[in-house]
Amino acid sequence: MTGRYPMRYGLQRGVIRPDEPEGIPLREILLPQGFRECGYSTLMSGKWHLGYYTKAHRPQNRGFDRFYGFYVGSQDFYFHRTGFKSDGASFWSEEGYSTGEEIIRHDAWGHYSTTLLVDDAIKQLRNRNPGNPLFHYLSIQDPHAPEQRPLRLEQSIKHFALRGERKIFVTKVKSMDLEIGRYLDVLKRIYIPDYNNTIVIFSSDNGGPRKLGASNWPLRGGKGCIFDGAFRSRALIHIPGMKHKNYPHMFHAVDWMPTLMEMLSCKLPKDHLPLDGVSHMKTILGMTDRAPREEMLLDIDPEEVLQKTASDARDFSYLKKSGFDSRMRAALRYKEWKIITGPPCSGTKCGVQSENRNYYKAEEYVSKSRSVRLYNITADPRESYDLSDKYPEVTKALLLKLSVYHEEQSLFMDRMRDKKALPETSEHTWFPWRESEVNDEAHQDYLIRVLAD
Repeated sequence: MTGRYPMRYGLQRGVIRPDEPEGIPLREILLPQGFRECGYSTLMSGKWHLGYYTKAHRPQNRGFDRFYGFYVGSQDFYFHRTGFKSDGASFWSEEGYSTGEEIIRHDAWGHYSTTLLVDDAIKQLRNRNPGNPLFHYLSIQDPHAPEQRPLRLEQSIKHFALRGERKIFVTKVKSMDLEIGRYLDVLKRIYIPDYNNTIVIFSSDNGGPRKLGASNWPLRGGKGCIFDGAFRSRALIHIPGMKHKNYPHMFHAVDWMPTLMEMLSCKLPKDHLPLDGVSHMKTILGMTDRAPREEMLLDIDPEEVLQKTASDARDFSYLKKSGFDSRMRAALRYKEWKIITGPPCSGTKCGVQSENRNYYKAEEYVSKSRSVRLYNITADPRESYDLSDKYPEVTKALLLKLSVYHEEQSLFMDRMRDKKALPETSEHTWFPWRESEVNDEAHQDYLIRVLAD
C-alpha cells in the first residue's frame, strides 16, 4: 500500500492487535490516494488490518471513496466476531464516501464473509459511473484462519481424498477461486469494454501456514518463518492484449505502487516519502529484459531474537560498529544469494513439504548455535545447503547490507493495549477510540545500547 518497507514506519514486528493503537502512520501516502489524484474512483471490499484506532486511519479516510469489510486481522466467517478478548462484531460497511459514518451490517450475520464481500463488489460494479476509471481493492478473507469453510464445496474436492486441516484449507482455496471467478465473470459479461481495458492483479501477502493445512512445496517453511516458504507466493497480472509468460525476476509487494502508477501514466502521489519499490512496467511489457531490482529486504526484527538465540562462535566483529547483531532475526535477498540471521523459525524445526505435495511431513533440524545462514536460491531453492562458511566474503557483504537497513529502520510499534478499544465500550463493535494519532516513532539507535552492554 505504501511502496515502502514496513520497517520504515514501525510495523516490522508482529501484527496489529484489535486493541493496540497502531497502524500505518498518517504521514505515509497510500496507493489509493495515488489513484484518486489520478482521477480514479477508489473502492475497497474486505480485510483492512492496517490500523483503525483513529477515524483518520480508516480506509475510507486513506484514499478509498468507499469501504465494505472489517478493520481487524481476522473474524468468524459467519458471525463476524473476532474472538479476541470480547465477542464484539467487526463487520462493517461504509455506505457513503470518505466523510460518511459506518453502519453495522446486521444482515451479514450468518452469511459467509467471502461470498458477502464479492456480492458487494459486484453491486459496486453495477452502480459505478462508467465514465470514471476505477481502482477496486478486493481483499478476500479466504483462505485465512479461522478454519471455517462452506460445507457445500467439500463435495467438489472429494476426488483429492484429503482429510483434516488439509481438507479444510483446500475447500477454502476453492471458495476463494470460485468467488474471484464470479466477480470476473460479471466484469466480462456485463462490462466487456471495461474488462478489455482492465488490469487484474492477484497477489498474496505471505506463504501458507503449514499447521493449518497449507503446502508451499517445493519451498521450505511457511508463514511465520523466514525461509522462502513464508515469503514467496503466487501472483499474476492480467493485461489486455498480453500473451501468457512467466516473470523471471524478483518482485516485492512494495513494487506494486510504482509499477501501477507508471503503467497507468499516473504520477506518484504528491508528498510521498522515498520509495523502496521500483517500477517493473518496462520489463513486464517486454520493453526491456533488464531485471528492475537485484536486492530486497525480506524481514528484520531487531528485538525478540536478542533474547532467544544462542551465540554463534564465528567472528562477526566487523558488525559491531553498525550496532547490528547477527543474532537478530533478519533476511535479505541479493541476486542469487539469500542471507538469514537469527532463528529462521520457531523452535528448532523448519518443515519441508513431502514430495507428494499433499501435506507437510518431513522436518529439518535447525541448530541454534548458528545465527547466520547463506543460500544460493537459484541453485538451491529449498534452502537445504548453508554456504556461509564456504563463501565468507559474500556472507560479510550481505551482513553489512543488513546493517545498513538496521540503522535506517524506525522504532517498531510496541504500544500498550488499551481497554478503551474493547467492544463493550463502543456498542459492542471494534470502532476507532482515539481522537489523535500516537507519534512515538524514531530511528533506532541500537549502537548505543549494544556498546553499553
